[in-house]
Amino acid sequence: MFTKTDKKPDERNLKTLETLTAQVALAIENALLFSAMQKEVEERKIAEKELIVSKHNIEESEETFPQVVRRIIRSDFADERRSIH
Repeated sequence: MFTKTDKKPDERNLKTLETLTAQVALAIENALLFSAMQKEVEERKIAEKELIVSKHNIEESEETFPQVVRRIIRSDFADERRSIH
């Protein structure tokens, strides 16, 4: 496109170079945006897995809580009965 001469590049060559430069800049920007998007998707997947584990832990706690309360009440009631007799 350009050679080592004292001639100035013509308008057509400059326009072509400007167009190519703009396309390269857009390609770089798109690559950076795509990389950031991939990182965010991975972070969201990790967060989703953590939420699922937390939800499971909460559900387990809710299932065992009534059982724990019943056991404590029964234990306290049994202690009271023993102290009465």
